[in-house]
Amino acid sequence: MRKRGLLWKIIVDSKSAPGYLFGTMHSAGSVATDKVTQVFPFIRECTGYFGESDIDQLLTKPFQTAPSVWEGLRQLLSAPSYAKSRHQLRQRFKLDLDDTQHLPPMVLSTLIGEKMLSARMTEALDIQLWMLAKGQGLEVKGLESVEEQEKIYAGIPLTFQIRQLKKLILNLSGSCKSILRIEDAYFRDDLTTLYRLTHKQLGKTKKIILYDRNLIMAQRIRSILTDASSSIFFAIGAAHLPGQKGVLRLLKQYGYGLKSMHLVSEFYPV
Repeated sequence: MRKRGLLWKIIVDSKSAPGYLFGTMHSAGSVATDKVTQVFPFIRECTGYFGESDIDQLLTKPFQTAPSVWEGLRQLLSAPSYAKSRHQLRQRFKLDLDDTQHLPPMVLSTLIGEKMLSARMTEALDIQLWMLAKGQGLEVKGLESVEEQEKIYAGIPLTFQIRQLKKLILNLSGSCKSILRIEDAYFRDDLTTLYRLTHKQLGKTKKIILYDRNLIMAQRIRSILTDASSSIFFAIGAAHLPGQKGVLRLLKQYGYGLKSMHLVSEFYPV
């Protein structure tokens, strides 16, 4: 039996207003808009909104520059392979590799993955939710700072980052299919498949990308709920929700009740 549920009510106690936890994704398109429509009534109940990170800061602050030993994809690929990859990315995803030489390999891999999911629309789901919360007058903040996220990338061995980037670049079609399988599981609210596919893709980086951050985010959610006098809406990457070390399990361990608020999509009925 597959575990479903992207939106969860966090029951603090019988006297306190509930919180809401939604698993989001940096994806775009009509189905993402459908998700926004589904969660809007719950956001409207709240006075505060916490995204995984501060979107305003991410949109205005340039990400870290690459380590000095990394000179960009030109040092990794032959001239013909680089030219071919650059052409494919420009044609399919409107991403020019010549503009990304300053990015660390893992950041570039993430950017390419986002383009694969967001090519159909300018604003991804997590950005739409952030802007919606702001438009409703909610106080908006991030559970993590940009500086903290930069440290996460810096903690991943450069050799591993380069290997993963090369694998992605040299098999764009296969990589795109893998990412779209994750997207499909997400829009079906299928946490079991999402968990399996994400963990496979992250490989040895699961601890630093997921487990360590799950603990930090769960602790911060608990701290925020402890001080809150009204409902708070939390939106973090869906991959952080499931699993033995996922945020949902951690919140249960803290003593919170959790109730799945099923979202039935017209595109992916469940």
